[in-house]
Amino acid sequence: MSWGDIAKLLSVGATALQAGASIYQARASRKAAKRQASYERKAAGQEAENRRRDLRRRIGLQRASFAAQGIDLEGSPGLLIDETERYGQQDIDDILSMGEMRAGMARRRGRSAAIGGGINAAGSLLGGAFDYYKTFEWDPTD
Repeated sequence: MSWGDIAKLLSVGATALQAGASIYQARASRKAAKRQASYERKAAGQEAENRRRDLRRRIGLQRASFAAQGIDLEGSPGLLIDETERYGQQDIDDILSMGEMRAGMARRRGRSAAIGGGINAAGSLLGGAFDYYKTFEWDPTD
């Protein structure tokens, strides 16, 4: 094997290594994005559960306060409690919606990284083939 043959092998190996590194990085980025999406959903779920607990406590305190004052829950006091519950549930829904939105963004970043890695790998292979052609005057029809 001549030095020229060794140089050719090293050139091909370097190109393959660069393409493989691009693919590996893309997969790692996609995996990290999936973990981030899962974390975002779990964090939103936990925050929503905390908010639900606070809402139940707040409504309980309102009921207890009205009862301690001897106020009937019909009419305005009941409407106030209903409004508290409605706005509290809206906050909970917003928290869950934002968590899903952040999870979706993380998933899209992962997909973009995977696509970018594939494009980089293809570019590395094409660039390597071109460099090989330029350097060694390779004729693919031979």
